[in-house]
Amino acid sequence: MAKARIYVFGGLAAGFAIVIAKQGAFSSELLLTLSMLLLFALPIWLHFRNQLRFGQAMVTLSDEAIEAPNLAAKEKTLRWADVDSIALDLNQVTPVLAFHLKEVDGFRSNRKSWAGSNPSKPTLGLSAFSPADQERLLDAVRRRHRRAMGGSAPESAAMGNELREKREFQERIKALQPYTWATHALIAANIMIWLVTLLYGAEFSRTAAEKLLLWGGNAASEVQKGEWWRLLSALFLHGGLFHLAMNMLGLYTAGMIVERIYGPRLFLIIYLGSGLLGSALSLHFAAQQAVSVGASGAVFGVAGALLAAVFQHRDKLARSFSKQTQAGIGFFVLYSLVQGFGQSGIDNAAHAGGLLAGCLAAFILPERFDLDRYRTVFASRAIAVLAILGLVTVGLAAMAPLATVDLGRSLASSQLPLLERAVGRF
Repeated sequence: MAKARIYVFGGLAAGFAIVIAKQGAFSSELLLTLSMLLLFALPIWLHFRNQLRFGQAMVTLSDEAIEAPNLAAKEKTLRWADVDSIALDLNQVTPVLAFHLKEVDGFRSNRKSWAGSNPSKPTLGLSAFSPADQERLLDAVRRRHRRAMGGSAPESAAMGNELREKREFQERIKALQPYTWATHALIAANIMIWLVTLLYGAEFSRTAAEKLLLWGGNAASEVQKGEWWRLLSALFLHGGLFHLAMNMLGLYTAGMIVERIYGPRLFLIIYLGSGLLGSALSLHFAAQQAVSVGASGAVFGVAGALLAAVFQHRDKLARSFSKQTQAGIGFFVLYSLVQGFGQSGIDNAAHAGGLLAGCLAAFILPERFDLDRYRTVFASRAIAVLAILGLVTVGLAAMAPLATVDLGRSLASSQLPLLERAVGRF
Protein backbone atom coordinates (compact mmCIF):
# COMPACT_ATOMS: atom_id res chain seq x y z
CA MET A 1 0.00 0.00 0.00
CA ALA A 2 2.87 2.36 0.73
CA LYS A 3 4.27 1.73 -2.74
CA ALA A 4 0.88 2.47 -4.28
CA ARG A 5 0.78 5.84 -2.55
CA ILE A 6 4.32 6.61 -3.70
CA TYR A 7 3.46 5.76 -7.32
CA VAL A 8 0.21 7.76 -7.33
CA PHE A 9 1.49 10.94 -5.77
CA GLY A 10 4.93 10.62 -7.32
CA GLY A 11 3.23 10.56 -10.71
CA LEU A 12 1.20 13.66 -9.86
CA ALA A 13 4.35 15.47 -8.72
CA ALA A 14 6.06 14.53 -11.96
CA GLY A 15 3.08 15.91 -13.86
CA PHE A 16 3.41 19.24 -12.05
CA ALA A 17 7.15 19.35 -12.80
CA ILE A 18 6.67 18.58 -16.50
CA VAL A 19 3.99 21.27 -16.88
CA ILE A 20 6.12 23.91 -15.15
CA ALA A 21 9.23 23.00 -17.18
CA LYS A 22 7.31 23.10 -20.44
CA GLN A 23 5.63 26.46 -19.77
CA GLY A 24 8.73 28.12 -18.34
CA ALA A 25 7.51 31.52 -17.19
CA PHE A 26 4.33 31.97 -15.15
CA SER A 27 1.25 32.59 -17.28
CA SER A 28 -2.52 32.33 -17.16
CA GLU A 29 -2.27 29.12 -19.20
CA LEU A 30 0.13 27.65 -16.63
CA LEU A 31 -2.23 28.64 -13.81
CA LEU A 32 -5.16 26.98 -15.57
CA THR A 33 -3.18 23.79 -16.22
CA LEU A 34 -1.98 23.53 -12.61
CA SER A 35 -5.53 24.13 -11.38
CA MET A 36 -6.78 21.27 -13.54
CA LEU A 37 -4.07 18.99 -12.12
CA LEU A 38 -5.06 19.97 -8.59
CA LEU A 39 -8.72 19.22 -9.33
CA PHE A 40 -7.61 15.83 -10.61
CA ALA A 41 -5.38 15.19 -7.59
CA LEU A 42 -7.94 16.17 -4.96
CA PRO A 43 -10.37 13.23 -5.41
CA ILE A 44 -7.41 10.84 -5.60
CA TRP A 45 -6.09 12.18 -2.28
CA LEU A 46 -9.52 11.94 -0.65
CA HIS A 47 -9.97 8.39 -1.93
CA PHE A 48 -6.60 7.11 -0.79
CA ARG A 49 -6.15 9.18 2.36
CA ASN A 50 -7.64 6.54 4.64
CA GLN A 51 -6.65 3.55 2.54
CA LEU A 52 -2.95 4.01 1.86
CA ARG A 53 -1.48 4.61 5.26
CA PHE A 54 2.02 3.38 5.88
CA GLY A 55 2.03 0.15 7.87
CA GLN A 56 -1.74 -0.24 7.78
CA ALA A 57 -3.08 -3.79 7.38
CA MET A 58 -4.97 -4.28 4.13
CA VAL A 59 -7.22 -6.96 5.65
CA THR A 60 -7.80 -8.00 9.25
CA LEU A 61 -9.62 -11.28 9.92
CA SER A 62 -11.04 -12.45 13.19
CA ASP A 63 -13.55 -15.06 14.28
CA GLU A 64 -16.24 -12.36 14.35
CA ALA A 65 -15.56 -10.09 11.35
CA ILE A 66 -13.44 -8.94 8.42
CA GLU A 67 -12.05 -5.41 8.34
CA ALA A 68 -10.52 -3.83 5.23
CA PRO A 69 -9.94 -0.15 4.33
CA ASN A 70 -10.56 -0.96 0.65
CA LEU A 71 -13.93 -2.59 1.29
CA ALA A 72 -16.48 -0.99 -1.04
CA ALA A 73 -19.03 -0.28 1.68
CA LYS A 74 -19.97 2.48 4.07
CA GLU A 75 -18.74 0.41 6.99
CA LYS A 76 -15.25 -1.03 6.62
CA THR A 77 -16.01 -3.91 8.99
CA LEU A 78 -18.33 -6.80 8.13
CA ARG A 79 -19.55 -9.25 10.75
CA TRP A 80 -19.57 -12.86 9.54
CA ALA A 81 -23.02 -13.24 11.11
CA ASP A 82 -24.35 -10.65 8.63
CA VAL A 83 -22.86 -12.38 5.56
CA ASP A 84 -25.06 -14.87 3.74
CA SER A 85 -22.52 -16.02 1.14
CA ILE A 86 -19.18 -15.07 -0.40
CA ALA A 87 -18.54 -15.19 -4.15
CA LEU A 88 -15.42 -14.62 -6.22
CA ASP A 89 -16.02 -12.41 -9.26
CA LEU A 90 -13.53 -13.20 -12.02
CA ASN A 91 -15.26 -11.22 -14.78
CA GLN A 92 -13.25 -8.10 -14.01
CA VAL A 93 -9.62 -7.24 -14.73
CA THR A 94 -8.60 -8.37 -11.24
CA PRO A 95 -10.46 -10.78 -8.91
CA VAL A 96 -13.07 -9.27 -6.59
CA LEU A 97 -14.60 -10.79 -3.46
CA ALA A 98 -18.35 -10.12 -3.18
CA PHE A 99 -20.05 -10.44 0.23
CA HIS A 100 -23.78 -11.11 -0.10
CA LEU A 101 -25.42 -9.80 3.05
CA LYS A 102 -28.38 -11.44 4.76
CA GLU A 103 -31.87 -10.01 4.49
CA VAL A 104 -32.83 -7.48 7.11
CA ASP A 105 -36.50 -7.58 8.22
CA GLY A 106 -37.30 -9.78 5.24
CA PHE A 107 -35.93 -7.26 2.73
CA ARG A 108 -32.67 -7.11 0.82
CA SER A 109 -31.94 -4.00 -1.24
CA ASN A 110 -30.74 -4.79 -4.75
CA ARG A 111 -30.72 -1.21 -5.95
CA LYS A 112 -27.43 0.32 -6.99
CA SER A 113 -26.23 3.38 -5.16
CA TRP A 114 -25.21 6.59 -6.95
CA ALA A 115 -21.61 5.41 -6.89
CA GLY A 116 -22.46 2.21 -8.75
CA SER A 117 -22.11 -0.14 -5.78
CA ASN A 118 -24.77 -2.34 -4.23
CA PRO A 119 -25.20 -1.81 -0.45
CA SER A 120 -26.33 -5.42 -0.04
CA LYS A 121 -23.20 -6.75 -1.79
CA PRO A 122 -20.02 -5.06 -0.52
CA THR A 123 -16.94 -5.95 -2.55
CA LEU A 124 -13.22 -6.20 -1.87
CA GLY A 125 -10.82 -5.90 -4.80
CA LEU A 126 -7.78 -8.16 -4.66
CA SER A 127 -5.49 -6.20 -6.99
CA ALA A 128 -3.30 -5.02 -4.10
CA PHE A 129 -2.39 -8.63 -3.22
CA SER A 130 0.08 -10.93 -4.92
CA PRO A 131 -1.42 -14.01 -6.64
CA ALA A 132 -0.23 -16.25 -3.78
CA ASP A 133 -1.74 -13.92 -1.17
CA GLN A 134 -5.00 -13.83 -3.12
CA GLU A 135 -5.26 -17.62 -2.86
CA ARG A 136 -4.48 -17.62 0.85
CA LEU A 137 -6.90 -14.77 1.54
CA LEU A 138 -9.73 -16.54 -0.30
CA ASP A 139 -9.13 -19.70 1.75
CA ALA A 140 -8.95 -17.76 5.01
CA VAL A 141 -12.09 -15.69 4.35
CA ARG A 142 -14.18 -18.74 3.47
CA ARG A 143 -12.79 -20.72 6.38
CA ARG A 144 -13.64 -17.96 8.87
CA HIS A 145 -17.11 -17.58 7.38
CA ARG A 146 -17.82 -21.32 7.51
CA ARG A 147 -16.66 -21.45 11.11
CA ALA A 148 -18.91 -18.53 12.06
CA MET A 149 -21.83 -20.18 10.27
CA GLY A 150 -21.22 -23.48 12.03
CA GLY A 151 -20.10 -25.18 8.80
CA SER A 152 -23.40 -24.39 7.04
CA ALA A 153 -22.20 -21.68 4.66
CA PRO A 154 -23.79 -22.26 1.21
CA GLU A 155 -20.51 -22.41 -0.63
CA SER A 156 -18.62 -24.54 1.89
CA ALA A 157 -19.30 -27.91 0.30
CA ALA A 158 -19.36 -26.99 -3.39
CA MET A 159 -16.48 -24.55 -3.84
CA GLY A 160 -12.78 -25.11 -3.75
CA ASN A 161 -10.35 -22.32 -4.46
CA GLU A 162 -11.01 -20.97 -7.95
CA LEU A 163 -7.79 -18.96 -7.95
CA ARG A 164 -5.73 -22.05 -7.13
CA GLU A 165 -7.52 -24.09 -9.80
CA LYS A 166 -6.84 -21.38 -12.36
CA ARG A 167 -3.15 -21.17 -11.44
CA GLU A 168 -2.70 -24.95 -11.56
CA PHE A 169 -4.42 -25.11 -14.96
CA GLN A 170 -2.20 -22.33 -16.34
CA GLU A 171 0.87 -24.15 -15.05
CA ARG A 172 -0.35 -27.32 -16.76
CA ILE A 173 -0.84 -25.76 -20.19
CA LYS A 174 2.41 -23.83 -19.83
CA ALA A 175 4.19 -27.14 -19.34
CA LEU A 176 2.81 -28.25 -22.73
CA GLN A 177 4.62 -25.35 -24.44
CA PRO A 178 7.06 -23.56 -22.10
CA TYR A 179 8.16 -21.12 -24.80
CA THR A 180 5.56 -19.88 -27.29
CA TRP A 181 7.99 -19.37 -30.15
CA ALA A 182 5.35 -19.04 -32.88
CA THR A 183 3.59 -16.14 -31.17
CA HIS A 184 6.86 -14.36 -30.52
CA ALA A 185 8.05 -15.00 -34.08
CA LEU A 186 4.88 -13.47 -35.54
CA ILE A 187 5.17 -10.43 -33.28
CA ALA A 188 8.84 -10.03 -34.24
CA ALA A 189 8.02 -10.34 -37.95
CA ASN A 190 5.31 -7.68 -37.76
CA ILE A 191 7.56 -5.28 -35.85
CA MET A 192 10.54 -5.85 -38.17
CA ILE A 193 8.45 -5.27 -41.30
CA TRP A 194 7.04 -2.06 -39.81
CA LEU A 195 10.56 -0.85 -39.00
CA VAL A 196 11.63 -1.58 -42.58
CA THR A 197 8.69 0.43 -43.91
CA LEU A 198 9.82 3.34 -41.74
CA LEU A 199 13.14 3.30 -43.59
CA TYR A 200 11.23 3.60 -46.88
CA GLY A 201 9.03 6.51 -45.93
CA ALA A 202 6.30 5.21 -43.61
CA GLU A 203 5.01 7.55 -40.92
CA PHE A 204 4.79 6.85 -37.19
CA SER A 205 1.14 7.88 -36.94
CA ARG A 206 -0.46 7.39 -40.37
CA THR A 207 1.22 6.12 -43.52
CA ALA A 208 -0.11 7.28 -46.88
CA ALA A 209 -2.35 4.78 -48.65
CA GLU A 210 -0.31 4.87 -51.88
CA LYS A 211 2.76 3.63 -50.02
CA LEU A 212 0.84 0.82 -48.34
CA LEU A 213 -0.50 -0.22 -51.74
CA LEU A 214 2.99 -0.30 -53.23
CA TRP A 215 4.27 -2.44 -50.35
CA GLY A 216 1.49 -5.03 -50.62
CA GLY A 217 -1.70 -3.63 -49.12
CA ASN A 218 -4.91 -5.46 -49.94
CA ALA A 219 -7.06 -3.90 -52.68
CA ALA A 220 -9.73 -5.58 -54.79
CA SER A 221 -8.55 -3.91 -58.01
CA GLU A 222 -5.04 -5.33 -57.64
CA VAL A 223 -6.07 -8.82 -56.52
CA GLN A 224 -8.40 -9.01 -59.52
CA LYS A 225 -5.38 -8.32 -61.73
CA GLY A 226 -3.81 -11.53 -60.41
CA GLU A 227 -1.87 -10.21 -57.40
CA TRP A 228 -3.35 -12.71 -54.96
CA TRP A 229 -0.27 -12.54 -52.78
CA ARG A 230 -1.67 -9.28 -51.36
CA LEU A 231 -4.11 -11.33 -49.27
CA LEU A 232 -1.08 -12.46 -47.26
CA SER A 233 1.27 -9.47 -47.45
CA ALA A 234 -1.42 -7.11 -46.11
CA LEU A 235 -1.39 -9.05 -42.83
CA PHE A 236 2.13 -7.81 -42.07
CA LEU A 237 1.64 -4.13 -42.95
CA HIS A 238 0.41 -1.49 -40.51
CA GLY A 239 -0.62 2.12 -40.98
CA GLY A 240 1.07 3.45 -37.85
CA LEU A 241 2.59 2.71 -34.47
CA PHE A 242 -0.74 2.66 -32.61
CA HIS A 243 -2.21 0.32 -35.21
CA LEU A 244 0.74 -2.04 -34.81
CA ALA A 245 0.78 -1.85 -31.01
CA MET A 246 -2.92 -2.69 -30.62
CA ASN A 247 -2.67 -5.69 -32.91
CA MET A 248 0.47 -7.03 -31.27
CA LEU A 249 -1.02 -6.59 -27.80
CA GLY A 250 -4.04 -8.67 -28.86
CA LEU A 251 -1.81 -11.29 -30.45
CA TYR A 252 0.40 -11.53 -27.35
CA THR A 253 -2.56 -11.82 -24.97
CA ALA A 254 -4.54 -14.52 -26.81
CA GLY A 255 -1.80 -16.04 -28.93
CA MET A 256 0.24 -17.63 -26.16
CA ILE A 257 -2.80 -19.43 -24.73
CA VAL A 258 -3.97 -20.68 -28.14
CA GLU A 259 -0.47 -21.83 -29.06
CA ARG A 260 -0.20 -23.81 -25.85
CA ILE A 261 -3.62 -25.43 -26.36
CA TYR A 262 -3.14 -26.38 -30.02
CA GLY A 263 0.64 -26.38 -30.45
CA PRO A 264 2.74 -24.00 -32.59
CA ARG A 265 2.06 -25.63 -35.97
CA LEU A 266 -1.71 -25.65 -35.61
CA PHE A 267 -1.55 -22.15 -34.13
CA LEU A 268 0.17 -20.90 -37.30
CA ILE A 269 -2.57 -22.53 -39.38
CA ILE A 270 -5.20 -20.72 -37.31
CA TYR A 271 -3.40 -17.38 -37.54
CA LEU A 272 -2.55 -17.40 -41.24
CA GLY A 273 -5.76 -19.12 -42.32
CA SER A 274 -7.89 -16.60 -40.42
CA GLY A 275 -5.92 -13.67 -41.81
CA LEU A 276 -6.22 -14.90 -45.40
CA LEU A 277 -9.96 -15.51 -45.12
CA GLY A 278 -10.40 -12.07 -43.56
CA SER A 279 -8.51 -10.50 -46.47
CA ALA A 280 -10.69 -12.37 -48.95
CA LEU A 281 -13.90 -11.20 -47.30
CA SER A 282 -12.55 -7.64 -47.24
CA LEU A 283 -12.50 -7.71 -51.07
CA HIS A 284 -16.29 -7.53 -50.95
CA PHE A 285 -16.34 -4.45 -48.68
CA ALA A 286 -13.53 -2.12 -47.53
CA ALA A 287 -10.92 -3.23 -50.09
CA GLN A 288 -13.30 -2.35 -52.92
CA GLN A 289 -12.21 1.30 -52.76
CA ALA A 290 -9.51 1.53 -50.12
CA VAL A 291 -6.22 -0.10 -49.15
CA SER A 292 -6.70 -2.61 -46.33
CA VAL A 293 -3.77 -3.52 -44.06
CA GLY A 294 -3.16 -4.97 -40.62
CA ALA A 295 -2.91 -8.21 -38.66
CA SER A 296 -6.19 -7.87 -36.79
CA GLY A 297 -8.07 -10.26 -39.10
CA ALA A 298 -5.60 -12.93 -38.00
CA VAL A 299 -5.73 -11.71 -34.37
CA PHE A 300 -9.53 -11.97 -34.42
CA GLY A 301 -9.07 -15.53 -35.69
CA VAL A 302 -6.87 -16.34 -32.70
CA ALA A 303 -9.44 -14.77 -30.36
CA GLY A 304 -12.20 -16.79 -32.04
CA ALA A 305 -10.16 -19.98 -31.64
CA LEU A 306 -9.75 -19.27 -27.93
CA LEU A 307 -13.48 -18.71 -27.48
CA ALA A 308 -14.24 -21.93 -29.35
CA ALA A 309 -11.69 -23.88 -27.30
CA VAL A 310 -13.12 -22.61 -24.02
CA PHE A 311 -16.66 -23.54 -25.09
CA GLN A 312 -15.84 -26.88 -26.71
CA HIS A 313 -13.42 -28.16 -24.04
CA ARG A 314 -14.93 -26.52 -20.94
CA ASP A 315 -15.02 -29.88 -19.17
CA LYS A 316 -11.21 -30.02 -19.38
CA LEU A 317 -10.54 -26.43 -18.32
CA ALA A 318 -10.54 -24.77 -14.94
CA ARG A 319 -13.96 -23.23 -14.37
CA SER A 320 -12.51 -19.91 -13.30
CA PHE A 321 -10.23 -19.79 -16.36
CA SER A 322 -13.14 -20.50 -18.72
CA LYS A 323 -15.37 -17.90 -17.13
CA GLN A 324 -12.77 -15.14 -17.12
CA THR A 325 -11.55 -15.93 -20.63
CA GLN A 326 -15.06 -15.95 -22.10
CA ALA A 327 -15.85 -12.63 -20.45
CA GLY A 328 -12.59 -10.95 -21.49
CA ILE A 329 -12.34 -12.20 -25.08
CA GLY A 330 -16.09 -11.88 -25.62
CA PHE A 331 -16.04 -8.23 -24.54
CA PHE A 332 -13.00 -7.52 -26.74
CA VAL A 333 -14.63 -9.05 -29.83
CA LEU A 334 -18.03 -7.41 -29.29
CA TYR A 335 -16.55 -3.99 -28.50
CA SER A 336 -14.22 -4.10 -31.52
CA LEU A 337 -16.99 -5.10 -33.93
CA VAL A 338 -19.40 -2.45 -32.63
CA GLN A 339 -16.65 0.17 -32.80
CA GLY A 340 -15.87 -0.90 -36.35
CA PHE A 341 -19.46 -0.46 -37.48
CA GLY A 342 -19.61 2.98 -35.89
CA GLN A 343 -16.33 4.37 -37.23
CA SER A 344 -14.76 4.79 -40.63
CA GLY A 345 -11.29 3.48 -41.37
CA ILE A 346 -11.80 0.07 -39.74
CA ASP A 347 -12.06 -3.07 -41.86
CA ASN A 348 -14.82 -4.93 -40.04
CA ALA A 349 -15.17 -7.47 -42.84
CA ALA A 350 -11.61 -8.67 -42.18
CA HIS A 351 -12.41 -8.86 -38.46
CA ALA A 352 -15.58 -10.89 -39.00
CA GLY A 353 -13.95 -13.19 -41.56
CA GLY A 354 -10.98 -13.86 -39.30
CA LEU A 355 -13.22 -14.47 -36.28
CA LEU A 356 -15.36 -17.05 -38.11
CA ALA A 357 -12.31 -18.77 -39.57
CA GLY A 358 -10.66 -19.06 -36.16
CA CYS A 359 -13.80 -20.49 -34.56
CA LEU A 360 -14.21 -23.05 -37.36
CA ALA A 361 -10.57 -24.12 -37.23
CA ALA A 362 -10.62 -24.55 -33.45
CA PHE A 363 -13.72 -26.76 -33.57
CA ILE A 364 -11.98 -29.11 -36.01
CA LEU A 365 -8.38 -29.10 -34.76
CA PRO A 366 -7.35 -31.30 -31.80
CA GLU A 367 -6.27 -29.80 -28.49
CA ARG A 368 -3.28 -31.08 -26.54
CA PHE A 369 -4.92 -32.06 -23.27
CA ASP A 370 -4.96 -35.66 -24.53
CA LEU A 371 -1.59 -36.01 -26.22
CA ASP A 372 -2.18 -39.54 -27.51
CA ARG A 373 -5.33 -38.50 -29.36
CA TYR A 374 -3.62 -35.31 -30.48
CA ARG A 375 -0.83 -37.22 -32.20
CA THR A 376 -3.29 -39.64 -33.78
CA VAL A 377 -5.55 -37.09 -35.48
CA PHE A 378 -3.08 -34.21 -35.91
CA ALA A 379 -2.28 -34.71 -39.60
CA SER A 380 -5.81 -35.49 -40.81
CA ARG A 381 -7.41 -32.58 -38.93
CA ALA A 382 -4.69 -30.14 -40.04
CA ILE A 383 -5.18 -31.13 -43.69
CA ALA A 384 -8.95 -30.79 -43.35
CA VAL A 385 -8.67 -27.26 -41.93
CA LEU A 386 -6.16 -26.22 -44.58
CA ALA A 387 -8.45 -27.52 -47.31
CA ILE A 388 -11.59 -25.87 -45.91
CA LEU A 389 -10.02 -22.49 -45.22
CA GLY A 390 -8.17 -22.58 -48.54
CA LEU A 391 -11.32 -23.32 -50.56
CA VAL A 392 -13.37 -20.69 -48.73
CA THR A 393 -10.63 -18.08 -49.16
CA VAL A 394 -10.25 -18.75 -52.89
CA GLY A 395 -14.01 -18.82 -53.35
CA LEU A 396 -14.57 -15.53 -51.56
CA ALA A 397 -11.76 -13.83 -53.47
CA ALA A 398 -12.97 -15.17 -56.84
CA MET A 399 -16.59 -14.12 -56.22
CA ALA A 400 -15.73 -10.57 -55.11
CA PRO A 401 -17.46 -7.92 -57.25
CA LEU A 402 -15.37 -5.84 -59.61
CA ALA A 403 -13.54 -3.11 -57.75
CA THR A 404 -15.24 0.27 -57.75
CA VAL A 405 -11.86 2.05 -57.86
CA ASP A 406 -8.75 0.94 -59.77
CA LEU A 407 -6.21 1.92 -57.14
CA GLY A 408 -3.20 0.71 -59.09
CA ARG A 409 -4.08 2.77 -62.18
CA SER A 410 -4.77 5.80 -60.03
CA LEU A 411 -1.29 5.49 -58.55
CA ALA A 412 0.37 5.00 -61.93
CA SER A 413 -1.34 8.11 -63.36
CA SER A 414 -0.54 10.14 -60.19
CA GLN A 415 -4.23 10.58 -59.36
CA LEU A 416 -3.35 10.44 -55.69
CA PRO A 417 -6.57 11.96 -54.27
CA LEU A 418 -8.25 8.64 -54.98
CA LEU A 419 -5.71 6.98 -52.71
CA GLU A 420 -6.14 9.09 -49.61
CA ARG A 421 -8.18 6.40 -47.87
CA ALA A 422 -6.62 3.43 -46.14
CA VAL A 423 -8.40 1.17 -43.70
CA GLY A 424 -6.73 -0.59 -40.81
CA ARG A 425 -7.71 -3.77 -39.05
CA PHE A 426 -7.66 -2.99 -35.35
